[in-house]
Amino acid sequence: MNQIAHISPSSFWTPRQLATIKQTVASDTNEIEFDLFIEYAKAKRLDPFSKQIIAVVYSKDDPKKRKMTIIVTQDGQRVLASRCRDYRPAETEPDFVYHEDLKGPTNPLGIEKCTVKLWKQDNTNAWHPVIGWAYWTDYAPIKTSGEAFEWVETGETYQDSGKPKKRKQLKAGADISKMQALDDSGNWAKMPRVMLAKCANMVALRSGWPETFDGVYAEEEMEHIQVQDRSASEMVELEREQRRMKTIAMSDDEYPFVDDAGHLTFIHAGRYADHIIQNARLCASADELEGMKVRNREGLQRFWARHKDDALAVRKEMDTLPAKLAKGAAA
Repeated sequence: MNQIAHISPSSFWTPRQLATIKQTVASDTNEIEFDLFIEYAKAKRLDPFSKQIIAVVYSKDDPKKRKMTIIVTQDGQRVLASRCRDYRPAETEPDFVYHEDLKGPTNPLGIEKCTVKLWKQDNTNAWHPVIGWAYWTDYAPIKTSGEAFEWVETGETYQDSGKPKKRKQLKAGADISKMQALDDSGNWAKMPRVMLAKCANMVALRSGWPETFDGVYAEEEMEHIQVQDRSASEMVELEREQRRMKTIAMSDDEYPFVDDAGHLTFIHAGRYADHIIQNARLCASADELEGMKVRNREGLQRFWARHKDDALAVRKEMDTLPAKLAKGAAA
């Protein structure tokens, strides 16, 4: 009996068609990124011409942060799901949890989370629920007013022009919670429930069918990163930093230090690394050193987030001290 051959659309891509793909759904990619995008499309058997798959480059103007993410659109997700013989879509509406106290400029409806239920068939033909959930704070694209930030000189200069290098940082005393709002340029403001449900659906697909959907991301999941033009880890650290500054009274570039007697002091960034290393070297045992690290975990984490070079020197020193202390104890 003749079998139907499943032919990938990529089998027909000519050099001219590849050039068209590069100019449309992958226009921001460089040569290596474009090659990866094409190979991924082939592996997933998705068609860029039907916009089943697109390439998005984040922080494209910053070589250090630049990252391409391959997005599978809703049409592409349906194609992939249809190939899974053990998949059944949701039969009920998504379930939403609301809280009145969450309502505000960043969350007009006060949505906390959304849960969806898909179905997966096992080898006995029984169907089992696959649950996916998405929290509003994890996915909603939130805009931050430019008034919350300032550009400060780093003390370094560009070699070619001699001009000072600058970095963007949160203004001292800025209350970022009052300077944020839900991005209204896309669909999140128009149909927030639909957008969050799509994110929850994607979580369920990756959970129930990892071989097909592992590494597959939907547009709705990535919009919050695109709006902020910063990595997810940077956004998390920005929120943590603001919370710490509200919790303990310190200047913009001071860091807490707790000694073995429990006394709290604030050390300026210029002296913080030396202060930590000096106190670490005074420890008489590995246990005493570990206790100092635990007491000062908050300050060390914040210092690492904003002064990675100096923090790296601290970390190297801390990593070598336990062996020195053990050697001294053995002697």
